[in-house]
Amino acid sequence: MLPGLVLVLASVLAGEGIASVVGLPLPGTVYGLLTALVLLASVRRAEAWITPAAEMLLSNFALFLVPLAALALMVDPALLRLLPRLALVAALTLPLTALATLGAFSSLARLSRRRGAVRE
Repeated sequence: MLPGLVLVLASVLAGEGIASVVGLPLPGTVYGLLTALVLLASVRRAEAWITPAAEMLLSNFALFLVPLAALALMVDPALLRLLPRLALVAALTLPLTALATLGAFSSLARLSRRRGAVRE
């Protein structure tokens, strides 16, 4: 898993370096993802190295977000007044996003079936 973490960190750092040199209004993480994609496409063992590290990072992703939210509330307690509004927005947008995703998936599945029937 350590080689995978090193590759992920190297991709992020390379992306930040590219972003500072290029000067386009894209964050370094976008360049880092592109760097990781090139790495995965060109190095044969990169997927075997990155997969365990990626699974570990994704399984603990919530741990990265909770401290940020707590820090934001500590830095600006006025955000607590916005909490009911934020909860309402989350309660409304989550089901809408799920329905939109379901609709898009259903449409793509139907389109895929139609194209499969045409090819046969």
